[in-house]
Amino acid sequence: MKKIFAIAIAIVMALALAAPAFALTELDESPVQVGIVKVAAGSVVIDGKKDAAYDATSAIFVNEQNLSSWDESPCDTNANMWVIWDGAYIYIYAECNDAEIWTDHEGDAGDIWSGDHLGIMFDFDYNRTIEYGYSYDDNGDNVVYINIAADGDSNFFTGYHLVQEGMPLYNLTQTKAIIDSDAGKIYYEAQLPVPATLVEVKDGMKVGFEVGFTNASAAGENGEGGRVGNVTISPFGSQMYRWTHPIATATLLASGEAGYFSATGEIAPVDPAPVDPAPVDPAPAPADPAPVDPAPVAPVNPGTADVSVIFYALASLSAVAGLAISKRK
Repeated sequence: MKKIFAIAIAIVMALALAAPAFALTELDESPVQVGIVKVAAGSVVIDGKKDAAYDATSAIFVNEQNLSSWDESPCDTNANMWVIWDGAYIYIYAECNDAEIWTDHEGDAGDIWSGDHLGIMFDFDYNRTIEYGYSYDDNGDNVVYINIAADGDSNFFTGYHLVQEGMPLYNLTQTKAIIDSDAGKIYYEAQLPVPATLVEVKDGMKVGFEVGFTNASAAGENGEGGRVGNVTISPFGSQMYRWTHPIATATLLASGEAGYFSATGEIAPVDPAPVDPAPVDPAPAPADPAPVDPAPVAPVNPGTADVSVIFYALASLSAVAGLAISKRK
């Protein structure tokens, strides 16, 4: 009986201390938070090289394995990424580490997703309802979603109407990719327009944001070449091609605000400047306190949360005890 009692207590304590985990469910905000630093306009050139403007923020290390369940995935792709904006455009520069670079999409831009590439999504409607699944049709979603192949071809996914050919943001979007096979690196850079004519753009606004660095190989799946892995900034970021509720939350910061990245829900500044503590004169030693008779302590009623835990514990223990008694009979 004592053993059953101890097990019941352990169960109650575990339930009381358990914290909710990030899952593929509807969340008003993602636990993955990105603060996008604002820089001066005209400070970035899209050429696949890191401009000085990116030094206004710190690199985000992208290594959340999303498609690593396949047996053939080497799980050896990761990237450092910098994200900034200037009020009109969002800029992304990334250095992707990839031991085997494979881009054989047979010249078909629509098949870019099967080779090494970078996918980028911004949802300016910030729609995080689980029922919402944007479509390939021109249905008014303020979504920017592009794929950039490692060999430089880009695919604007016909249907994501803000950046598809013939739509207002198409000519404002620029991308560049450079392969360094000897170093096992792919350098990506993108300029994505903020749809100011479609949504109210302002400092501090929140948008859905996700990236996916896809790893491919000649062997690929089933020995036919193709994807073998994917790394994102969110645990379910690879679902960005159909849903926006699992992707990260990004905030377009005002000038002078420090960027941040957090995958835990605790929004912490990135690389804060060290602050030297001011010298403090030691306080004089206190005088001996006069003796004080202790005041009587009034009983304290437990709060609502304490009552709930106690009630749950008693209910659990009663059930366990009842079960033990019934078994003894």
